[in-house]
Amino acid sequence: MAIPLVLTQESPTRPVVRLSLWLFGKPAWEIERLEGADVDAQLLNEISKCGEEIKTRLVRVSQIGRTLLNAGWDGCGLLYDLDFLKEVTLEEAKAELKALGINESEITLDEEDLEDEDDR
Repeated sequence: MAIPLVLTQESPTRPVVRLSLWLFGKPAWEIERLEGADVDAQLLNEISKCGEEIKTRLVRVSQIGRTLLNAGWDGCGLLYDLDFLKEVTLEEAKAELKALGINESEITLDEEDLEDEDDR
């Protein structure tokens, strides 16, 4: 599913920043010793701890997502993360995110050039 993006600038290529928020992965990605491990009290404790970490992460993802939507970013759900797009430069995005209280360690940022469909 593509993220709808309203283009406003006149140039043939426009900088667009893609911001990704990690949700969670496969259980064996989240719990290092899960795959092939004997089920014991230690593993069950790790599973419980992982659940708490995922809950905390998802609450923060929800907070960041709301903040981004309110700031004009367009978002789309993917398999393991949420992606948001905005027609800004990477430097503009970093400044905006800092002002919004979003730490770069919580996200992944990439700048892309979006071609004007009339120029294809």
